[in-house]
Amino acid sequence: MLSRLLPLHLDRSRIYGLYCTMSYNGRGQGLNDFARREFGKPLSALTPMQAATTVAITRAPSSYLRDRGRLEQRARWLLENTENSASGL
Repeated sequence: MLSRLLPLHLDRSRIYGLYCTMSYNGRGQGLNDFARREFGKPLSALTPMQAATTVAITRAPSSYLRDRGRLEQRARWLLENTENSASGL
C-alpha cells in the first residue's frame, strides 16, 4: 500500500530519503546510523567502498553482519555495477 501512496505525496528524492532514514541496519535504523557506527563518520564523508557497504547492509542485515566476507563481496558487486552503469551515461 505504501508503494502506491508514497508517490502521490512525495517525490522520488524524498522517498529515497525516507528509506535511508528508516531502513533496518542490523541494530537500529538508518544508513547514517550504520555509517557512524561502522566507520565513525556520516554518510557524506564515506569513501565509495564504505558507501557501497552501507547500502549493501540493507539487503540482509542480520546475515551480512554475521558474515563480513559476504557483505564485502556484495559491496564490491554494487560498486562495480554502479561504476559500469555510470560509464554508460
